[in-house]
Amino acid sequence: MEWILIFLALLAIIIIYAYMQNPRHTHIKFPHPPGFARINTPKDGWCEERRRVTLSNGMEYVIPIGAKGHFVLLHDWPVEAGSGDSKVIFNIPAGTATDFASIPKVAHSLISPISNSVYSAVLHDYLYKDPRDSIASAVSKNKADSLFYWGLRACGVNKLLSGLMYLAVHWFGKSSYVR
Repeated sequence: MEWILIFLALLAIIIIYAYMQNPRHTHIKFPHPPGFARINTPKDGWCEERRRVTLSNGMEYVIPIGAKGHFVLLHDWPVEAGSGDSKVIFNIPAGTATDFASIPKVAHSLISPISNSVYSAVLHDYLYKDPRDSIASAVSKNKADSLFYWGLRACGVNKLLSGLMYLAVHWFGKSSYVR
């Protein structure tokens, strides 16, 4: 019985802490919805020829070795971000892979990985996975996490859920940030 009370107290603290999150404000403007292609998990041992697929836009895509199911952006997608007079456009190129929000299956009933968090998750995945352009590659992990939070808020995700998702990537995303 005591461990239940301890668990509930810790959960309450995390929820309050998540709600109080307020990283430096950044305006995010997502354009038209991007198009995606669903990529299934390849079988072990498949050679490059078997992992090569032609997407609906005519682009060829090679599924990385060891990749799990994911989605690939079909067209370039410009996302505007900034604060005040300082604005930047991140041009996320066609062929960029994303798993949307990497939410453990046990939490899918509470937070769907395919919801209004998708746009922010695509931007976050791009900024985390060693982007090709110099503007995006200069974005720190903390700034990428902040952009994720404000992207969620811009898409209508409530403050508590945005805070929880922000804390998750902020605390546990270090191993995914590639530079």
